[in-house]
Amino acid sequence: MLGFVEFLKTKDCAPRTIRNRVDYFQIFLHHFGLPSILKGKDLPTYTEKKVRAYSPIDLGKMFSHADLEESDRLHFLLCTSTREQEAQYACWSDIDLDAKTYTITEHFDLGYKPKDAEEGTIPIPSFLVDILRARRERYPLSRLVFPTADNKPDGHLLRIVKSLGLRAGLNCGHCVNKAGKSCETHPVCKQVILHKRHTAWSALKARCLSMLRCSESMGI
Repeated sequence: MLGFVEFLKTKDCAPRTIRNRVDYFQIFLHHFGLPSILKGKDLPTYTEKKVRAYSPIDLGKMFSHADLEESDRLHFLLCTSTREQEAQYACWSDIDLDAKTYTITEHFDLGYKPKDAEEGTIPIPSFLVDILRARRERYPLSRLVFPTADNKPDGHLLRIVKSLGLRAGLNCGHCVNKAGKSCETHPVCKQVILHKRHTAWSALKARCLSMLRCSESMGI
């Protein structure tokens, strides 16, 4: 098991990922009444990361630089707190605009299975319902909520968010990816991610800030 831990390190697995793999195997052992192999100091350690969140001001900047398609995607991610794949494979059949809910469901024919094989229903705010109603009018025949031009699942949601972060001036300017690109000039900033926590209330405040900026720029 210690050798397996070292092997995972050579594959650049994060400390939390390594610990999870060890824990999964030991749970398997416990299922059959066998003791843990690693204990105490032998267990891989990791740093518990602090939950990060976008501020309403940062979100307002992103919305002010977003076009309609980007804005729709950003609103959906904010108001549902879904993972990238969940939003990528979201279908109109998953959304009940009258009940104001979005249900994460398996779409086997599209090759999508929810993480941990768990389906669940999420309430969505009224302003997202309005956004989705308008979107449905623009895409009356599509199965997917966010299809590509050829009606395939949009697998570039993270790229869209990172692009907005760059245009909105949110990049830290210090990140450099494996290809040598700096986040000062490219959408590769590690601070602009999908997994920052966010809420529908944050999205609403961000929309208000964005509208205020637009009004000020127009002299209203």
